[in-house]
Amino acid sequence: MLITNQCADLSAHHVIDGFIDLGIFLQSVSKCCDTLDNVGWISYLTFDYVITSHQFFPSEYFKPIPKDKQKLHNEIKKLHELGWGYTKIHRHLRENGFQIGKSRTTVDKILKKMKKKHEYLSQPIIDGIGNFRVEMKKV
Repeated sequence: MLITNQCADLSAHHVIDGFIDLGIFLQSVSKCCDTLDNVGWISYLTFDYVITSHQFFPSEYFKPIPKDKQKLHNEIKKLHELGWGYTKIHRHLRENGFQIGKSRTTVDKILKKMKKKHEYLSQPIIDGIGNFRVEMKKV
């Protein structure tokens, strides 16, 4: 059942900042439905709820880091925040007995992966309600 423009008669004073006064709209719809043969029809207010999140996708970033690697990552992060370069950090880690590759660029790769993981896990979750409408359903 379609509601025509003449049934849902809304004047401009029922629209406030682009939003329709829902009570007045439903009153006008119910007046319209009283004049039509609406036996077996019920009106429903329907809407869409949309959520966008990275949490629905299984990712390696959700797996916990082993304790030995976590200790290494904490040390790298601490030294990087102090302004040390990856070559100096690599030398410091090798001298203090941390298990790290022989190449100094391993520290740079670890820093990039830590940054990428942080960016992935700190994505915002976007949700919203919209597309409100009145639908007539036959019972």
